[in-house]
Amino acid sequence: MEPGGKVSFSGFEFYGALGLLEDCVDFHPEIPQSEVRGLVWGSLVECARSGKITADRFLPVAKKQELGLLRRKKRRYVVITSLSASPSLELHGSRSFRASITLPVRLPRRFEAERTRIMKRARQSLHASPPEKYRPVRISAMARSMDEAADVALRAFDTLRGIWNLARNLARGQRETVSGKRKPVNGFLLGPVHTVHLPSGAIERERWWYEPDYCGGISPVGPDERLEKAIHSVQRYILKRLSKISYRSDLEEMIRRYNESLDERSWETAFLKLWYVLELGTDKPKYFTDVTRRVASLFRDWEWHRAVLNDLRERRNSMIHRAESFETIERLLYSLKEYAERLVLFHLTKADETHQTESPRLRWPVIGARTPRQS
Repeated sequence: MEPGGKVSFSGFEFYGALGLLEDCVDFHPEIPQSEVRGLVWGSLVECARSGKITADRFLPVAKKQELGLLRRKKRRYVVITSLSASPSLELHGSRSFRASITLPVRLPRRFEAERTRIMKRARQSLHASPPEKYRPVRISAMARSMDEAADVALRAFDTLRGIWNLARNLARGQRETVSGKRKPVNGFLLGPVHTVHLPSGAIERERWWYEPDYCGGISPVGPDERLEKAIHSVQRYILKRLSKISYRSDLEEMIRRYNESLDERSWETAFLKLWYVLELGTDKPKYFTDVTRRVASLFRDWEWHRAVLNDLRERRNSMIHRAESFETIERLLYSLKEYAERLVLFHLTKADETHQTESPRLRWPVIGARTPRQS
């Protein structure tokens, strides 16, 4: 501590310790990661002012700061973002994920004026110009802070967007890109900048949230009667099933992870992220071979699919441990995508036919005679 009560830290070891504390201290799940660093930093500063920083001092201070944050009264915030969809494409909002999501053709003036002002400043955070033809999205959520509002709202919209992309991807065949820029598999992408408003439209603080990997927009999904019917049907079915599934939060995370994976323009990154969807959907088994065995058990010809999945697993290991790349990565990605989709749909349709595993929340389906070995 410096003269005058000012606290400062130095040395590369400190930032490593800061990261460890952020990961190791078990804060309440409603506190977003963006708030955790502030809690850890504030707790370290308070401990430093009173003497040596020790675990016995730090943990009670962190708990006190956590309780202070949780005791804040929730208020309504409105998160404004955008979607790569034409205003003429009929999409239904939702109130199923702790937030109310609507897709107006135009934003109310009270939001549009403030967002336009913030967007002028936010452009400097982006690697490319914001898309001009994306559709506005309005998400209303109760939260204790702007950070929590952004976290709740964007998680809710990513879940709904994952349902739309799942419906669209199921209706489309495998793609093969011969030349040109790489495109993400998903057609419904999130816009690059998100702003958090009060219900009046005003901005509480001069802040914005943005997608750091954004490198330009894509062509918005246009009106398509068959696609609209497919999306509406899948959305109704999934929302109905989620309301009856005991491990709903785990399945929602699977949908979000599936969606996040296929948002990626880098097919290698998408492939690696998509493998985690298989891990989530198979109860995160200890061995990767159990992942392939359990996913293969969803199919009648499980021996063939297990061989394919083991090949995909070996490719995944080569990419992680030896930094290898494959010319056929797009084809491999689509192959893995089909397994991830089959797994998500299996949980949705067979969620009642389950038995409890080691996990207190996620349940692994029992498939009877088609299962090669018991899980």
